[in-house]
Amino acid sequence: MDYQVLLYYCYAPIDNPAQFRDEHHRLCLALDLRGRIIVADEGLNGTVSGTVANCAAYMAAVQADPRFGALEFKVDAAAGHTFQKLHVRVKPEIVHSSLAHLKPQEKTGQYLSPEEFRALKDDDDVVVVDVRSDYEYNLGRFRNAVTLDMENFRDFPARVEQLQQFKDKKILTYCTGGVKCEKASAYLLEQGFENVYQLHGGIIKYGLERGGGLRRPVLRVRQPSGRGREPREPARDFALRHLPRALGPAHQLRQPALQRPRSPVRKLRRGPARRLLRGLRRPPRQAPLRRHRGLSQGQQPLPAGPGLGLVCWQIKLKMEN
Repeated sequence: MDYQVLLYYCYAPIDNPAQFRDEHHRLCLALDLRGRIIVADEGLNGTVSGTVANCAAYMAAVQADPRFGALEFKVDAAAGHTFQKLHVRVKPEIVHSSLAHLKPQEKTGQYLSPEEFRALKDDDDVVVVDVRSDYEYNLGRFRNAVTLDMENFRDFPARVEQLQQFKDKKILTYCTGGVKCEKASAYLLEQGFENVYQLHGGIIKYGLERGGGLRRPVLRVRQPSGRGREPREPARDFALRHLPRALGPAHQLRQPALQRPRSPVRKLRRGPARRLLRGLRRPPRQAPLRRHRGLSQGQQPLPAGPGLGLVCWQIKLKMEN
């Protein structure tokens, strides 16, 4: 394959994120890279795709900066561009955690390689903690891992109380790409936990290097919508596209559509074809009835229009109860 996907993060102070963002954006455009990159005062987090040569040039350029000399890229082959566009944005944090005061580059949980993590996770004095959201751990999780039922990682500080019962044990944290474990393990240390470890590189690196070992993912993967939807993050997008294949056929799952296909009807709404749809438009929606009086026992109101079906059904349920 002539293309690659790069996943990376690095906690390192950036004095002028806006200026760095502009320079980094120009670098990615020159190399024809596409993906999502987050720039913040605390560091860099991103996932990009491009040709093998351009990805190699990008990795060399990033690691040439002394601030990112220790940055580790996770590389996977791809048939083409994984993303359609390039987004480089400045945000308060490289992963939204409400823990901006922590500095993982100074103090965080002890790193464990995939081999060390696998050898340690089943010990009696060890508790494996999944610090990802419920959306992410439905993709796949380690057996017997403690999950915290979070919609977003910013809820983690409020869930730490559930881990107080394991304070005398070794805490092994893991996440998708490793960036959340940096903050989660640092916060646990701040709260008085002593033996805190983290899976370095997350389950992406674990799956790419070790393979297997994860519980079969739940097939009912929900797609959050509305206000409760978690913002897209580079590591999660990488996992949605690459984690099932990295873990092998035994862990395949039905993936939610990351980009909804455009409805063919939309194409007909432009140009001369608009006239064909004029006769297909829905009639005006009638205002719902606010009150229904005078209904005797056993009498059921009939729907008066497309907007009244739900109201009438509720009245029917009230009468039957």
